[in-house]
Amino acid sequence: MTHRFAGKTALVTGGGSGIGRATALALAAEGALVTVSGRTEETLKETMHLVQAVGGSARYVVADVSDESMVEAAVEAAIGDTGRLDFAVNNAGYDGEFQLTTDYSTEMLDRMIAVSMAAPRASAVAYDEVSAGRRRDELAKAGATDIEKFDVKPGELPTPRR
Repeated sequence: MTHRFAGKTALVTGGGSGIGRATALALAAEGALVTVSGRTEETLKETMHLVQAVGGSARYVVADVSDESMVEAAVEAAIGDTGRLDFAVNNAGYDGEFQLTTDYSTEMLDRMIAVSMAAPRASAVAYDEVSAGRRRDELAKAGATDIEKFDVKPGELPTPRR
């Protein structure tokens, strides 16, 4: 690997399995310090150990992206003692139960919206609030001058359901 992300930090939501785990491994292989977040501590630990097994650096934080205070805590953990966040991969998603759309309950639709649509916004807001709290000039001194914000929803993927 080229280690093109050496000295960079990344937060990957939904990092306990599937695309999130693969993304964490890819970022770590390129030298990034990766923080994975998700709801299941066991799978987050597995991802962290997989990253470490290939020589990468990782940490984890249990967080439900539909809870704004937990998102803020995840962002704070990702920034950690480095004072920077270079990549935020809003990967967590929830597509509900497999059924006809007309059979979706209001609660399930609310959860789908909270995780798949509102959480990326909450992540960006949390970054802004946490970085403002740490004073943007301090982050600039640490080298975090720009954050690229983007979201991808590739569609249905066969990942384990809990």
